[in-house]
Amino acid sequence: MARLAGEGLLDERRGLGYFVPRLGPVELSELYTVAQSTAVSLLSEPVVLSANVAGNGAEETLFDSGTILVTLAGQTANSLLCLIAANLDARLAPVQPAEATMFNPTAESAEFLALIAAGDRRLLQRFTNAYYSRRRKAALEIARRHDSLARSATQ
Repeated sequence: MARLAGEGLLDERRGLGYFVPRLGPVELSELYTVAQSTAVSLLSEPVVLSANVAGNGAEETLFDSGTILVTLAGQTANSLLCLIAANLDARLAPVQPAEATMFNPTAESAEFLALIAAGDRRLLQRFTNAYYSRRRKAALEIARRHDSLARSATQ
C-alpha cells in the first residue's frame, strides 16, 4: 500500500489508512491531457513490435483510455513511455465505468483495432487526439457519473 501511495495511486491519511484519490473534473482533464500527449509521443516512436492485437483475441476486448496507451506502448522499446502508459492506465481505471456510460466503447474499440491493424500512424494519431479531446471536454460529466456510480455501489 505504501508503494502505491508513493506512486500517487492511493492517498495515505495518517491514522486513517489508505484511500483511492478522488478524481474530480480538473484531475481528469489533466490526466486526459497527459494521456493525449503520451499517445502522441508513443506514435512518434519507432515500431519495434508490430501489433498483432487482433490475433490475440482483442476483437472482444473493449479498449479504454488506459489500455489504448498500454497497447501503443507495447509496440515500442521506450521503457519510460511504457511506465507512463501503465501509470496512466492505473490512474484512469476507476473512471472507466463512467466513461462507458457516455461513449460507445464497442465502436471506439473496433475503430482502434482497425487502425492498429492498418498500421497507419497518422490516422492513429488523429483517432487518439479526438478520443482524448472528447474525454477532456466531458471531464466534468465523467467525474459526476463516477461519483454517482461510487455512491450507488456503497449504498
